[in-house]
Amino acid sequence: MSNLLYIDLGDLLTRIEERYGLPLPRRIVTAKYDKYTGYLIIKFRRRKPMYEDTTWDGLVTIYYGEGGRVVALEVLDISML
Repeated sequence: MSNLLYIDLGDLLTRIEERYGLPLPRRIVTAKYDKYTGYLIIKFRRRKPMYEDTTWDGLVTIYYGEGGRVVALEVLDISML
């Protein structure tokens, strides 16, 4: 992908949900993408994360806030999803 405008974030979130069995919010506050590495971070809430968890394959890190709500996620390389 050349920039964030060409990424279907809804489809990407669906693929993450299906691959890891994790329900994700659909309201995105911010998203940043590095076209050279494929790194993507999506923030769903403007809250500081309280803890994080990494998926079994190490590709996605999920950040949780109060009440166990997902506040953000990082994808190391979106081409691998």
